[in-house]
Amino acid sequence: MHIPSRTSLTQQVGASRLETPCQGLRHGVASSKRFVPVVLVVAVWLCVAGTSPGLAKKESHLDNLNPKDFYLEQLLKGVPPTLKSFIEETGRFGQNGWTVDSQEVIYPLAYLYTLKDPRNSFSGDKTLLNAALKGGDAICDAQYADGTVEFVQSDGSSWGRIYPHETLLAWLETYDLLKDLLEGDRKTRWE
Repeated sequence: MHIPSRTSLTQQVGASRLETPCQGLRHGVASSKRFVPVVLVVAVWLCVAGTSPGLAKKESHLDNLNPKDFYLEQLLKGVPPTLKSFIEETGRFGQNGWTVDSQEVIYPLAYLYTLKDPRNSFSGDKTLLNAALKGGDAICDAQYADGTVEFVQSDGSSWGRIYPHETLLAWLETYDLLKDLLEGDRKTRWE
């Protein structure tokens, strides 16, 4: 059985076709002669779809939605179940097992505590402040000296040590919102 060498292939196909894989698109099966009609068909279809009443976008209740109002409403709705999952003694969130990422709720709690808005019934609520601060303490308690935590699943199984980026971001944002309220040992641990 004869296996052609690269030199003989180059002579048969032409050196320019073997320089890069993408060059085959210009010289081979997907030539520009076939590309142009496809582009034209797609362009015509997009024009027709945009002007035809049957294919045009139907109005949605989301069209009139104010994102700021929507997200504030969602945050406010989330407070009661979040506080229900809070374990005062440990500062952890999650009644049915705990994972370090369960602590990420400290950021929205701190945000709502500090948010001055007439629709925010939790502004200045000490319950939210306490939960956010103790939740941050629970992150401190879970950390090793290098900043990693043991990634424990809610079923108790461990996946080893990790840097919990999202949790640390939530903790950092919480710190930024509440840093003037931190005192003593807590302030030292958080900084």
